[in-house]
Amino acid sequence: MLFKQCLIVLCISHYSFSFNYNPYCLFEDCKSKEQEFTIPNEYNPYCLLYDCQKTEIPENKPKLPKFWTYNYWTNDEDARTWNEKFACIFKYCKEDNEKIEEQKESYITRTFNNVKSYLNAAKPQDFILKNVLTSEWNPYCWLDECCNEDSLPGNIHKLKELVKQGLYGQHLAETLVEAISSHWSDDRRSSKALVLSFHGSVGTGKNHFSSMIAQSLYKLGSDSKFVHNFSGRLHFSPEQSYKENLYDWLRSNVTACGKQLFIFDEIDHVPSEVLNNILPMLDYREKVDGADYRRAIFIFISNSGSDLIVEKLNELYRGNRSREDMELGDFEKVIVFGIFNQEGGFYHSDTIKHNIIDHYLPFLPLEVEHVKACIVREFKDLNVDEPSEEHVNAILNSLDWIETDYLKYAKSGCKTVRSKVSYFYNKHYETTKKKHDLFNSYYRINLVVMVTEGSI
Repeated sequence: MLFKQCLIVLCISHYSFSFNYNPYCLFEDCKSKEQEFTIPNEYNPYCLLYDCQKTEIPENKPKLPKFWTYNYWTNDEDARTWNEKFACIFKYCKEDNEKIEEQKESYITRTFNNVKSYLNAAKPQDFILKNVLTSEWNPYCWLDECCNEDSLPGNIHKLKELVKQGLYGQHLAETLVEAISSHWSDDRRSSKALVLSFHGSVGTGKNHFSSMIAQSLYKLGSDSKFVHNFSGRLHFSPEQSYKENLYDWLRSNVTACGKQLFIFDEIDHVPSEVLNNILPMLDYREKVDGADYRRAIFIFISNSGSDLIVEKLNELYRGNRSREDMELGDFEKVIVFGIFNQEGGFYHSDTIKHNIIDHYLPFLPLEVEHVKACIVREFKDLNVDEPSEEHVNAILNSLDWIETDYLKYAKSGCKTVRSKVSYFYNKHYETTKKKHDLFNSYYRINLVVMVTEGSI
């Protein structure tokens, strides 16, 4: 109660300027326009951070203390933020002699309404949660993840590099990196949760891209407690009471930290009513049952629409379009039509009817060059930098391929490549590697003996 009373007094003093009841004028001269004043008083919070003395007004105002970051005072886009208004109470309160009498009543009325709105929006516990409990000074955050920049670095540069180096044949995924960056940034307040929908055949990189996003945005990657994976087969079976559990799970996690990542895999096997039930959390709403979902990211992964994506790709090839020149817009209508009319989580879903999904990302079928790149990468992960061309071709020939008029692609993409590379590695490379390691060990032992005996 005392906190609220103090805020009201401070806010009225701010909006009163040089009125007789402005407490600021009890300490300083309110008639000067050439000086910047601060109240040299131990009860002035500004004095805890800065030297409270009269100084010349600088051309570039110093950075203001960051107590709150949102503008609770007005919807006017030109209005100053709460940061500035809070500091203005102590720093920038100067006389405005023009039309004071005419504006006096409007100031009082607006101040009352703004204070009322602020007290409803910003509670002391919110400030403590955001600025104290999750700060680097909290010992708990030394041992576990907290909702702060250390645990949630949001390394977009890392995401760009991972996509560029490890996601083959999916140049369209690079276009979503900027969307993720814009949504994650604290400089721009999102108006809704970011909702992405990944579509394509098996082994084209849908889950791989999701892991890259988690790895880049969160310090612990997919192991972060802020990253949640749901399986359509596992978590949404008829035996599961998923409706109530899912709602409580989403709400409790977002309440603890707004920057959550929810990944729904195998959305084809999710009952269609599931997405309709969480629709309010994905829509343009400030809060749903007290929880703010606007900083969260939802990813839906599905194989539905893959046949239509292949048909569209073949059609674009027929029109002499290169793969690298294709855009998201070339596939969006095809994907929406396919998943809306196909049995599964998106069947006649309100998420499509109400345009809730921000981006539909097609994962194009992988052609020979893309699968070959996957094979080489898997060999490199096993410390084989230059695998035999004979072995690479043998793995390519062991895969199932589908050919159309203008397209030849692997039926399972890169999904089975790792197991096949492991087979060739164990059969042809591991023995050589053991011999090489044995030779190096023998050489090092003899070198030590020669140094010990003084031969070297």
